[in-house]
Formats: sequence, structure tokens, C-alpha cells
Amino acid sequence: MALFIFPATKNTMQNQSDWLEIKLETTEQYDTDTLEEALFAAGALSVTLASKADEVILIEPNPGELPLWEQGIIVTGLFNQGFDINDALPVLHACLDTDHLPLVASTNLVDRQWELEWTKYFKPMQFGKHLWICPSNQSVPVDKIDEKTQIITLDPGLAFGTGTHPTTAMALNDIATYDMAKKHVIDFGCGSGILAIAAAKMGARHVSMTDIDRQALTTANNNAAINRVENNIRCYLPDELPDQTCDFLMANILLEPLLTLKDTFVALCHNDTRILLTGLLKEQVPHIIAAYHDDFKDFQITESDDWAMVIAYRR
Repeated sequence: MALFIFPATKNTMQNQSDWLEIKLETTEQYDTDTLEEALFAAGALSVTLASKADEVILIEPNPGELPLWEQGIIVTGLFNQGFDINDALPVLHACLDTDHLPLVASTNLVDRQWELEWTKYFKPMQFGKHLWICPSNQSVPVDKIDEKTQIITLDPGLAFGTGTHPTTAMALNDIATYDMAKKHVIDFGCGSGILAIAAAKMGARHVSMTDIDRQALTTANNNAAINRVENNIRCYLPDELPDQTCDFLMANILLEPLLTLKDTFVALCHNDTRILLTGLLKEQVPHIIAAYHDDFKDFQITESDDWAMVIAYRR
């Protein structure tokens, strides 16, 4: 089998502090899952998907949409510092069973203080009149603080949710303006815990956070402790969630799990429980209403850019 070999010449010599990035492109033969599995098998620490326009893909394709390979997707694997591409290439060839990899590029990324890079883009954000999300190295402007101000300290990390995405922002604005006093809240698919922490900050009596990702639960638990609401919050895997109803259920996930989890949500709601469902594209809202209308009423729709949030109440 013929392999691509990258000689360690003066121009291609990799510094041991550099990170290695390998980019592959989807084809009719190789879809995103296949390329992702190959990159992880070759030793990638993480894999990201982006369109050829360099737009990061966070949302799964919906039923009836074109497969991802037809949309021209770049699958990028990030490898540890000092990783030699010549160690990765034989594994990629073997996993994909080909002499001709769909290789777009390989790049050595000069090591930087990556933990500080996000500070260029993530600034304090206000939701409603009194709720702020603020990175740990910054401060809310003094003239914006009063006795009702609630500040959540949160830095970007492994779990989704910092308030910058339209779905998270819509949910935070709702939480910031809704009367949370003494409510029992469930955050289903909590990610970083940002929504649960916001609910606790705004007066919720008890918040249950759940996620299928143990890393997300660890992150959410740590974020709750940083924000001193750990006594009001508990973390659970979905099958460990206590069998009790709540006053407010929120889920910022995707269409398919929202549809799949409908009966689970119904069982967690008593009469007049308020639900907040987001992670939806605007055109997906009718699917949610059709699935939920027998058990919920008084649907309210909020939109931001291409995204939507659905509020409803248990019948």
C-alpha cells in the first residue's frame, strides 16, 4: 500500500510544542462518522466538523436533509503536541482501506496560551435587567450593578453553553424575566449548567441537572460550586433522575431528542408545569407543536436569527 510520508526537512520540521491538525474531506465513499472514527483511531484528541466556508457544524442534519457528505464537510482532527503525522497516516490508510486519503491539509499549530485566546471574544453579557454572564478574568461594569444583580462566572470549556449561542441567549433572557422564586426546576441536557445556575441565581428553590455526558455533569457541578449555588443544585445521569415532578422544565438540545423525550417530559410535569424547549431551528417548531400539543397548551414562540424557543404549559 502506498503511503503519504512527510519528511522532517527544514521546512516541515515540527517543534515538539506544536499541535498537529489533519483535515480530511467527506466524499460519497467517506461520510463524517467514518472520517471521525479514523481520526480518533489515529490518535486525535478531538474532531471538529466545518463546511468549506469554515462554518463550524454543531447541529445534526434533520430528517429529509441532504447527507453531510453532499454538503462538502471538512473533518479536522487535532493531535497532541509533538505528534508525528507519519504515525497517523498508516492508521488512516488502514481504517479507510485506501491508498488515496481524502486529505485536504495537515498543519502544525504553534503552541499558544489557548486558555487565554477566548478572552478576545467572550465578554460580559447581560440578560434581562439583572442577570449577567461574566468570564472569570473580567468584571461587570460597576454602573450596571445594583442590589438585584445576579452574576454567573463562567469560562468556555468542554461542555456547551456560555450564553453566546442564540438558543442559550433566548433561554437566559426567559429565565432572567420569569418569576423563579421557590420553583423546582429540571435542566435536561444541562451541558455547562448555565441554565440551571441561572435558575438558581434567580431564586429557584431546587434545580436538578441531567446530561448523558459525564464530563458535562462534572463541568456543570464545578460551575455550580464556583457560583455558590451547589446547595440548590444536584447532577444526575438521565436514568438516575428522581421520579418527581417539577414546576419548570427546560431543555436546550436538538429536535430529535426533544421528540424522543416527550413522554419522559410529560411524566416529569404536573398540571401547569412550564416547559422551555430550544436548540431548534425556526422551521422545526411545527414538529414540536404537533408532538406536544395533546399534553401541553398555551404555546409561545420566540425567534432569534434562524433559531427558535418554545414555551408551553402542561395541561
